[in-house]
Amino acid sequence: MMYRLNGVIRSVPFKGTFLHVKSSTAGSPIALPPNIGRLRVEATQAKVFKVDVGDLAAYGEEFIVEYLSPQYPISFVRSDNSAVLIPATSFPSGGIYRCLWADGQYKVSKTGAEFKAFTQTGATYLITEGIETHYVNYPYGNAVTTLPAAAQWPGRTILIKNMQAAKTVQISGISASDDNLIAGRGAITVKSDGVSWNVMGFYKRGLTY
Repeated sequence: MMYRLNGVIRSVPFKGTFLHVKSSTAGSPIALPPNIGRLRVEATQAKVFKVDVGDLAAYGEEFIVEYLSPQYPISFVRSDNSAVLIPATSFPSGGIYRCLWADGQYKVSKTGAEFKAFTQTGATYLITEGIETHYVNYPYGNAVTTLPAAAQWPGRTILIKNMQAAKTVQISGISASDDNLIAGRGAITVKSDGVSWNVMGFYKRGLTY
């Protein structure tokens, strides 16, 4: 079907197109198909996507982004002049995002995320992709938990809980100006600003203020 909106000719073969960006998908920027409806990103490098100008012809046009590789930033630009439409800062963490075209700009809102938990039972562990809640349950001595590189995970938040009452957990990778030792049954919440991991919350059992 062919039609014209605001001087732009559109050809729409079906209601919404789909693009799946995998580790094997090379190149950047990547031109999105016209009338994009859903984009699934599982990349192993940063990506820039070109939005067809026809998709900007009428307010209310929208598409969904399934962002599954948040360690690699994504952004969106116009297909005609490469002007930025959605900066990488609009996607601070993995999840599902709704991008709605209104008032001459995309309104981006996060609609969902996958929350994964992991229990560390050894003396040391490096937190990997996807973990948002990390339990440390090592009864034989004090434990060490290492955070991934902050630069790869801007906006990511991790909660770490010490399940043992008489053992401590040292967190490696936290900003040097913050406390990095979790006492028995304590917990800590950290967030990456793209440069370092910063403590956002700290719980110490039996602490009196």
